[in-house]
Amino acid sequence: MKLRFSFLALFALLLAFFVPNILHAQAVGEITGTVTDPTGAVVPSALITATNVATGVPETTISTTAGKYTLPRLPVGTYTLTADAKGFKQAQATEITLDVSQEREVDFTLSVGTVQSTVEVSAAPPLINTTNATLANVVSSEQVENLPLNGRNIDGLLTMQPGIVPSTGYMGWMPGSGGPGSELVGNGNRGETSVGTLDGADVSDAEMGTLQFTNFNLDAIAEFKVQQNNYSAAYGQGAGTITQIVSKSGTNQFHGSLFEFVRNSVFDARNFFAVNQTNAVTGQQIAGTAVPPFKRNEFGGTFGGPIKKDKTFFFVQYAGLRQRLGEPNNVVVPTAAERSGIVSITPPACPVGVTPCVDQLQVPLNPVAAEVLSRYPMPNLPSGIFGANTFNYEFSQPTNDDQFSARLDHNFSAKDTIFVRASYDNQVLRDTDSWAAELAGSNFSASNIGDARNSSLSETHVFSPTLVNNFTFTLNRGIEGVPETPAEYTTTQTCSGDGSFQCWGPDTFETKYATTVFDPLESIQWTTGRHSFTFGGEYRREWDNGTGVTGTGPSGSYDFTSGTPLPVAIPSTNGGASLAAGSPSPSGLISLMEGSDYEYERATTVPGYGPAGAGGGGVWWGLRRWTMAAFAQDDIKVNRRLTLNLGLRYEYTSVPWEVDDRLAGPVDFGPNYGRFVVNPQPLWQPDRVAGDFGPRVGLALDLGSNTVLRGGFGIFTNMIPSVYPDQALVNFPLASENYELNAPYSLTPSSVALPVLTSITGQPIAANGNTKTIPPNTPVNYAPYAAILGPLYVDDPSDRMRNGYTINGNFTLEHEFAGGIAASASYVANNGVSLYNSAYPNGYSGAESQYTPYSNISPGLGELQIFYNSGYSSYNALQL
Repeated sequence: MKLRFSFLALFALLLAFFVPNILHAQAVGEITGTVTDPTGAVVPSALITATNVATGVPETTISTTAGKYTLPRLPVGTYTLTADAKGFKQAQATEITLDVSQEREVDFTLSVGTVQSTVEVSAAPPLINTTNATLANVVSSEQVENLPLNGRNIDGLLTMQPGIVPSTGYMGWMPGSGGPGSELVGNGNRGETSVGTLDGADVSDAEMGTLQFTNFNLDAIAEFKVQQNNYSAAYGQGAGTITQIVSKSGTNQFHGSLFEFVRNSVFDARNFFAVNQTNAVTGQQIAGTAVPPFKRNEFGGTFGGPIKKDKTFFFVQYAGLRQRLGEPNNVVVPTAAERSGIVSITPPACPVGVTPCVDQLQVPLNPVAAEVLSRYPMPNLPSGIFGANTFNYEFSQPTNDDQFSARLDHNFSAKDTIFVRASYDNQVLRDTDSWAAELAGSNFSASNIGDARNSSLSETHVFSPTLVNNFTFTLNRGIEGVPETPAEYTTTQTCSGDGSFQCWGPDTFETKYATTVFDPLESIQWTTGRHSFTFGGEYRREWDNGTGVTGTGPSGSYDFTSGTPLPVAIPSTNGGASLAAGSPSPSGLISLMEGSDYEYERATTVPGYGPAGAGGGGVWWGLRRWTMAAFAQDDIKVNRRLTLNLGLRYEYTSVPWEVDDRLAGPVDFGPNYGRFVVNPQPLWQPDRVAGDFGPRVGLALDLGSNTVLRGGFGIFTNMIPSVYPDQALVNFPLASENYELNAPYSLTPSSVALPVLTSITGQPIAANGNTKTIPPNTPVNYAPYAAILGPLYVDDPSDRMRNGYTINGNFTLEHEFAGGIAASASYVANNGVSLYNSAYPNGYSGAESQYTPYSNISPGLGELQIFYNSGYSSYNALQL
């Protein structure tokens, strides 16, 4: 057995290197068991047939010399099983349900004779697991359909599983797709280590490490399963939970559904503590004192059936969401008097007995400032939180979501079947800045997008009753981010550093990502003797395209605050003290009126790294990487009571590279320590050993009397989400923040003039726009840029970064009581090693020299956040 296992493991490794394959468990399960005669002796060469009740499609195999049989890669559903052997009566097991990734055990005892008999087997899934050490839970279609879910999102069902809780942090952009509060933590593992599949196709977000399609149409879900601990070597990419969603397929009968769920403020009561109020001037209802407007419609349907009975089946689904949620808002806006330059302030010193002590000023208005002030809405709530400057408004946040899916299943013959599915999800959270939307609608207010695309094709071929091959190709694509607004390239933003007025202008935060994963898959399952082998390999190609992240946009933002020198004198109109030219401004509003900004900040790119004058969001970059893995898994039926699960997985992810060599970052190891370099090659040092080997060991022991003892341990590699290496692109030199003090105030973008980047020896870098000519690991002279942009603050991966891994295991005791009641007790342990965390190895600008080692070597570098692998975690739990 040892030699056989070693040979197969070696073969799996060779297969991974020479064939572009990937292997994950599919949206299938397997039925296994042992065939014996009345004396208990095994029956070899028995023909086992499993017929899908819904589609009529049969699958066959034969029992081995040890009497063991395995029917791998069966689509989830209900089956009728028959066992035939020469000289024995036919045995039949009916209503056998099979869940995703389940190993369902059905044993046959054949009677001597030629008359058909029936073996009664319960239609309900077994309550205890007798085949492996995995901790997992299945949520059936009945539970999906009947349990109340706010928002029809399976996240609510995931948190019902032991050990799964919402994370306090988040990654991603959209609610339900990694947005705030939606990242889930399983058994102490980080949410970004989670993996998701839809019908076996990977639907993980490679950029953020979270899951897509958690809002998949509930009416189209057959079931889903959550694997949490000690799963097979066939699984990789992370040590977190594996959420396996299975969509419904067509059957020999047409079936479908229609639904709409409505929530509307006309059905709601006013908050008991909210008192109706109206504006004394306009007579309008004050926002927030009545029932807030709320409209939510969730609607859709499904339809499926046969194209050709027992041969070809289809299933389609659509689900939509439209929500408009009203929320009250209060902002500070200029009064009518302030729009004409009349401002009242409290002077530094008041004469004795003078009450109230107010100094009224007549500020000479800058023409641009006068234009901006006139575009604010008038205050409408004098008693509001900002007094006479309060503007109260109601904003209904628009949320649109459309997702649809279509699948086709075809049975060519008893040896070949094919499955095709395409799924799309378009999530748009429009006008995310309510104030910008109030000023100019979507022309000013940005939207968040979170679009998912997943297409999969899978073909299964039966070489022999004991040897089955599957090939699957998946194209997984995620498009997310905050695109630019129409006005962002033509209109500057005006903001107050001291809160004396609400910002005016378009949203300036901008970023976009489009991550595409090409995912071919090959798996081979072979049953021989007491062994069920599964082995294969993986080569996963990832394209990560995006734009540099900018917080100030390509048009830029002006900051007005108190303390800036007044360009002209401001006279008092009520006998108070006038303000002399050159004196410090008492407020940001007065600074705005005179056009005296503190600074103008605009995103731009280093010459040679993007189009001249383009903002950071206008330059697209392309990150590339690949993953290679190989594994072998052997599930050994030692005897009727004991099953061993032995596996080994090797998983390696390449060091990412950029298509035009535009990466950059600080060096924290080696001869270039302390330098800021462009075109770092490699971005970090490859490590093909530490954390890349993952042995898996498990056992399931039937103690009798409906009691099972299970347990095992495994090592799981945690792939690095591409959001970490992305940081070496989205900062300098693709999205530099240009600060210009006391810049001339304008509503149109100011020109940006940055010098050509040079090496520390004075050689120009990419001056001709061809970054491919940059020598690897070229240190740059940042000092001339620091004189213009200020100190460089970046978040970059360390050049010593590598994959982390998790060691996990469990010890589980399960017992089934009379009446269909089961109980389990599990000790669960997870220990994370070399987890990703960050450090600040270079102190803030102005810190003492001993705390700024990078600045000492490369003047101009500021506070640096570097991602390392020095984090550890420990999780121990008793789960009942």
